[in-house]
Amino acid sequence: MSAQQPYRRTLQRTEGPTGAELRQLYDAGASIRTIGRALGGWSYGTVHGRLARAGTQFRPRGGRAAVPEVREDFPGDAQ
Repeated sequence: MSAQQPYRRTLQRTEGPTGAELRQLYDAGASIRTIGRALGGWSYGTVHGRLARAGTQFRPRGGRAAVPEVREDFPGDAQ
């Protein structure tokens, strides 16, 4: 009886856009989930992995922070 081999991932997506192409979409503002949906249902992990291997600098979690709108008629700082 042979020794059991450790688990090893054998399936990997080889079709579709390259990591560099996905990175262009991400850098343009698309979310990882949006990119996955646009590619026909790719998982978050698959897209994230390709982006990571392409050297992507990831944005902080939670999306962009809301920037409060400054209005001229706001009475708080009226002088």
